[in-house]
Amino acid sequence: MEARTPLYSELAAQWTARGATVPGVPDPEWQRLVSYEALLVEVESVLRDLRPHRAETRLLSGRAAAGT
Repeated sequence: MEARTPLYSELAAQWTARGATVPGVPDPEWQRLVSYEALLVEVESVLRDLRPHRAETRLLSGRAAAGT
């Protein structure tokens, strides 16, 4: 992203150096967290916690739920 002011440029450089999110720059961690894969992992975890006495939950094709 093209900086608009020297102050913003310095702030953006500091944020980038410490691995923080910078406005206008894609954030890989956020993309991972909002992915469909992450949703399935969370749903499997919740279902497993709600039904510990039942058979393992399998939402992801060919992969058992984490921790089973």
